[in-house]
Amino acid sequence: MSSMQKVLVIQLARMGDVLQSSALVQGIREKNPDAMVTFLTSEKTRDVASSIGGVDDVISLDFGQASGIASDREAGLSERYRRLSSLLNDLKGRCFDLVYNLNYSCVNTGLMNLIRYRRALCYSLDTSRRQIVKSPWLSYLLSMLGDRRLNLFNLVDLYLRGSGLSVRKPSLSFQLDRRAMDSVDRFLTGQGIQHRERLVGFQLGAGDSVRCWPVDSYRVLADRLIRRRGVRILLFGTSSETPQAEALKACFTAEGTDPTRRGLVIDLVGKTSTRELACFLRRCDLLVTPDTGTMHLACAVGTRVLALFMGSAFPHETGPYGTNHFVLRPVLPCYPCFEGGPSCTSQECKRLIRPEKVALVVERLLAGNNGDLEKGVSDFLDSNLILLRSAMTPDCVGYSRVCQSTASLEDVFALAYRAMWQGVLDEDRICDSSGQANVLEALAVPLHGGDLVGDLKEAERDFDRLQRMLAAYGASMRGGNGPSGPDLNLMAATLRSEEDKRSRWAKPIPRFFDVEYANIRLSGRDVNRRVERLVGGLAWGAGFMKAFVRRLVRTLSS
Repeated sequence: MSSMQKVLVIQLARMGDVLQSSALVQGIREKNPDAMVTFLTSEKTRDVASSIGGVDDVISLDFGQASGIASDREAGLSERYRRLSSLLNDLKGRCFDLVYNLNYSCVNTGLMNLIRYRRALCYSLDTSRRQIVKSPWLSYLLSMLGDRRLNLFNLVDLYLRGSGLSVRKPSLSFQLDRRAMDSVDRFLTGQGIQHRERLVGFQLGAGDSVRCWPVDSYRVLADRLIRRRGVRILLFGTSSETPQAEALKACFTAEGTDPTRRGLVIDLVGKTSTRELACFLRRCDLLVTPDTGTMHLACAVGTRVLALFMGSAFPHETGPYGTNHFVLRPVLPCYPCFEGGPSCTSQECKRLIRPEKVALVVERLLAGNNGDLEKGVSDFLDSNLILLRSAMTPDCVGYSRVCQSTASLEDVFALAYRAMWQGVLDEDRICDSSGQANVLEALAVPLHGGDLVGDLKEAERDFDRLQRMLAAYGASMRGGNGPSGPDLNLMAATLRSEEDKRSRWAKPIPRFFDVEYANIRLSGRDVNRRVERLVGGLAWGAGFMKAFVRRLVRTLSS
C-alpha cells in the first residue's frame, strides 16, 4: 500500500459483527499506518464503529430503510439505485483505493455499485456488477455450512485471511470513553460498590432466542454466587429483555428476602449506552453470556468471558476472541443447528448447560487459578458438555478442551482440515510430514469410538480417489489451451457427484470445489487459470489428508 491510501470498510451487520471487524482495521493499520480508514455501518452501530482504534471516519446509514429499498421488486433497478444513492450523501464525490466489503447481501450489492473504488476484497462484484463474488476464504466459510463442526476458523480470522492481511497480535478493539468511565464509577460508588469488590456480569439475551439461556438458570447461578462468593451481579441486555431482568431481580428484592441480599443484583438492562456498557464490562471480573455483541465487547475491553453456546452458536466460528476466555457447549447430534431454521421443540442444549455446572466453572475462574479449574473439571462435566479455553497462536485464535482425556474422529479430522485448508487457501504448502506431526501432537490424547481403523481406511480410500481424480484434471488443464466451458462443467458435475459418494470425512473437499468453482465462473476473470490453481490446491489437500490418515492408522496399529 502507498501512503495516504483511502480505505473503506463496509460492515452493516450487528454490534458483534462490527467488533469482529476491528482486527481487520488493525491489519490495515499495520500494513499502511498512513491510510485514511473510513467505516461504513448502520446507524445502530455507529457508536461501536467510532470507538474502534484506527478508524478515522464513520459513515452510517439506515440499514432497515436500505434493505427495504434493495428488496422492493416492484421498483425498477435504476429506481432502487437512485433511492439507495440518496442514503449515501456522505460518500458522494469520494473515491476509495480499496474497499473491504464484509457483508454478503443485496444491500451490499447495491452499495458496491454506487461507491467509487479501484479494488474490493472479501465480497466484491462480478463483471456484470449484479452479483457478489467471494474471496476463497469466504467461499470456504460458505462450503462448511454443511458440516460446521469440522471448521476451526473464527470469523475474525476469516475476515483477515479473506482480506490477505496478517496481524502480529490480532485482537478486538474498543476504546473506552473517559467521561463514560467516570459516570460508571460514580454510579457504582453510589450503589456502595468499591473498586476491589467482585462483580460478575450476566448478559440475559441474544439476537436469536434459541441462543438464550433460561432466566431461571441465571437465577440459580446468581443465588449460588451471592451465597458462596459474595459477588455483586450486574444485569445487561436490551430493553426487550426488561421482563427477564425484572423477574430475576425480584427474587432478590421480594418481601421477606434477607435484607443483606438486597441490592446485590443491579439491573442495567436497557439503561446503558454502548460506551457505558463497555465501561461497566471493564469493571466486571467476569461476564457470563450467550453468543452476543456484549460478549465481543467484553473481549474488546479486556474482560474475561464465560460464554454459554447453544442453538445455532458455534464457538469455533464466533467464540470469544483472545486468550483465556472459556466456552461451555453441549454435545448433541443436532448441535449446532441453523439460525433461522425450524423451531426446536426439545431445547435440549439449554437443559444440558445446567446452572450448577456453570457455577462451578465461574467459582474456579473467580478464584483465579486455572490449574484448579483443570484439576476439578472432569469431576463435574459429563460427556454431554464440553468446556473450551481460548488461546492465540501467532495469527489466529483456537479453542481447546479443558482436561480432554479422549478425542473423537471428528476432533481428529477438524484439526487435520485446519492444517490442510491453510495450505490450500494461503497457498503455503507446508511439508506433509511436519504438518501431520503437528496435528497429532496437538491431539495428544487417545481416540475413542467404534471401528476407528475401519473408518480411517475408508476415509483414506476416499482421499486417494479424490487426489487421483483432481491430479488428472490438473494435468489435462496444463496441456494445450486448457479445457472448454463444457469440459469444466463436466468436471464440476463429476466432483459434485463425488460429494454424495464419499464418507463424511472427505466431503469438504468436493463441497468446497463446488462453491469456489461457481464463484470463479461468476467472476468471469481468468477462469481457466483460477480453476487450474483450485484443482491443483485441492489435489495437494486430498494428498495431505490421505497421508495424514495413513500415518494415523499406523499410530493406532502400533
